[in-house]
Amino acid sequence: MDRPIIALIAALMLSISALAKNESVKEVKAKKSEYLNTEFSLKGIIHEPDSSLSEDSYILVDRSNDSLELRTEDELEIGQEYRLEGKLKEKNEALFFQVEDPECLDCDDDEEESSTMIFILTALVVVLGVVIVFIINKQKTNNLPPSNPFPQSPPQGNFNPNQGFSQPNMGQQVPPSNPNPNAGNAGTDNYATIAFNPNQLPKQPITESKTVVMSQPKPEEDNKIPGKFTFNIGGEAQSIELKGFPTGLGYIATVGREAAQAGKEESHLRLNDQTVSRKQAEFIFEKGALYLRNLSSTNPSQLNGKVMGSGGLDQVQPGSSMKFGEVIVTYQV
Repeated sequence: MDRPIIALIAALMLSISALAKNESVKEVKAKKSEYLNTEFSLKGIIHEPDSSLSEDSYILVDRSNDSLELRTEDELEIGQEYRLEGKLKEKNEALFFQVEDPECLDCDDDEEESSTMIFILTALVVVLGVVIVFIINKQKTNNLPPSNPFPQSPPQGNFNPNQGFSQPNMGQQVPPSNPNPNAGNAGTDNYATIAFNPNQLPKQPITESKTVVMSQPKPEEDNKIPGKFTFNIGGEAQSIELKGFPTGLGYIATVGREAAQAGKEESHLRLNDQTVSRKQAEFIFEKGALYLRNLSSTNPSQLNGKVMGSGGLDQVQPGSSMKFGEVIVTYQV
């Protein structure tokens, strides 16, 4: 394979790996001297800031459940997953991440941009594959031996299969055959000269084989969170089931006073009560286990009587009781 093709493959793989790489909050805090005033990217869920932080601050919680203060002039969606570009800063011995380019991974516009990027990368891989196949076929063609433009004429005369082979002595004399009965005994050969006729060869039956490819049905992705959530608002008890929308952290269903986003009605538990925060909490279903993450720092959620901190994460067991504002929600499987 030519060297330019190898260089093209290497550049493509490096670009794909660069797009996928994100630093972790734990590593940034551990090696802050290496990250200070250096551009890098972080990925995680956005939470409301504590009361001690400024208005333009947020809390980022990544996959390892580590948190870091964010400062940005852009308005970020609480409870959404972001990829953030920026620099690590330190002021009054407090670390914060100065965001310059936030990218929402769960928002509709960012999903379209992500789909476009995936389409472009797929097209590049397909074009690269076609070029590689073309070069391989061309090299195989160049390695073939040259064909003879002047085919040799077949030898004249009849084909004698007995010529050049010795007949074993079986103790029995084979009488010579005379191809021309009118010519008398024209020769003294002990064996007949047989003219080759391809039509006299025995015909072998030809059995056709067919390969049948059976298409296997693809299993449907089940994003249903098992169990029911029961709550009471205005004296009326309600029980509902939730479906989580897929993210990098698992299947997530949101909880809060605000209405659900378009297309995510089945993944939102709306508690229309003034004591509940607009973005209160979220359920995360991952590998058969259900977790509750608190999103409100001023109006914290409670799990089995325990007050959860901002960004706190605890596992929800069957029979657990959760309190959001003054609304109590129970979970049963």
